[in-house]
Amino acid sequence: MTFVLALFYIIIFSFLILKLDFFKIESLSKKVLFGIFALKLFAGFAWFYVYDVHYSDKRQTDLGAVRHDASLIYELYQSNIKDALLISLGVSSDSIEKKYLMSSVAWFGNTKGFNKSIGNASETRDPISLRLITRINVFLSVLSFNQFSVHTFFFVILSYIGIILWIKALINLGIEPILSMLAFCLPSFLFWNSGICKESLCVLAIGMIMYGLLNLKSYRSSWLIFVLGSILLYFLKNYLLLCVLLPMLIYLFFKHINPLKVWVFSLLVIFFFLVLNLYGYLGNSVMHYAVESQNTQIYLATRTLATSFLEVPKLYNNAASFFTMLPYALKNTLLMPNLMHIENFKVWPFLIENFIAVALFITYLFSSNKQANNHVRVLLLFTFMSLILIIGYNIPILGSIVRLKAILFPYLFIFLLLPYQNTIKRSFAPWLE
Repeated sequence: MTFVLALFYIIIFSFLILKLDFFKIESLSKKVLFGIFALKLFAGFAWFYVYDVHYSDKRQTDLGAVRHDASLIYELYQSNIKDALLISLGVSSDSIEKKYLMSSVAWFGNTKGFNKSIGNASETRDPISLRLITRINVFLSVLSFNQFSVHTFFFVILSYIGIILWIKALINLGIEPILSMLAFCLPSFLFWNSGICKESLCVLAIGMIMYGLLNLKSYRSSWLIFVLGSILLYFLKNYLLLCVLLPMLIYLFFKHINPLKVWVFSLLVIFFFLVLNLYGYLGNSVMHYAVESQNTQIYLATRTLATSFLEVPKLYNNAASFFTMLPYALKNTLLMPNLMHIENFKVWPFLIENFIAVALFITYLFSSNKQANNHVRVLLLFTFMSLILIIGYNIPILGSIVRLKAILFPYLFIFLLLPYQNTIKRSFAPWLE
């Protein structure tokens, strides 16, 4: 049943890729675009296999939590359609949710309005984003006849649509589609952004934001696409919205001014407000949230005996601690995993990616064409480094670092390969027809 359903939906969507104009991208043939979709499918089901088979206690993973809670709500439709629908749409009262979801895994986690004792491991999960994922899976259960593994296909579709929008947006920045395509085919990006998870929807949201912002003057619907993408990303990962939106707005406002002056000024303004915030002149310090986040992550790593825990200095709510932590934040996010982790075959693809990135960086230093597309270069680097610093300061677990940075990792590769994009386009031209 599961295989037949998955095959049925794959055939339908493959037909849509070949026929709909939405999936047309300049200089990329439909065969290439279908190839990307096939890679996404393979990565999505590989992700599902890892999380469904590898972990002995499946309810300790986000996938297990969502699967369990979605099943509770789906089964409720058999006994009380009205209450189930209210919960699914997010308009139910607290009392209704407590009545039916007492045995939920993550529904009540970290929610101030509810008793934190309700549900398991409540301190480890963000309820807002997981509730959104859970509700989506409840509705998908209708299409899949409650065959949960089939939901992988639908999340792959949503992520794939995000990639299409993202590539089209990057074309407006002067980035060749083949370069974007290669970057989005990185193993880490494919694997971590193709499963039944927040990251797949984040790809869709970022694609909508980028496409909407860069086409505001061309299509009236762009405003709606941008707003919906921003709302979606806010509820999924609000820090990621900041990383994507702030650099883009700076780029759009100042793209016709000398890039060096603009970005230096922007960095100085951000640094000025950061310093004021560190010393508490603008309300609660950002370090206060970073300290809380790091403490939570260290607690989880020690409680679950995480094998990929990285020793880092403990953060304190002061500027000195912030600057002391900076080298560790950069090392853990940019240079991990490395040869020290080679015994773990599961990190090999990501290890190879890091080696390629280092090699490209060395090549980039000696490139004679670094002045082209300066605004775009700084935009890509600024966006990627914003995420890197947030991750580096908050996450001391290697597995989580690899997963969280994967969504913007393509920006680093595009940045490093931008001087050679015309050469890459000529080299791959025969394969793109």
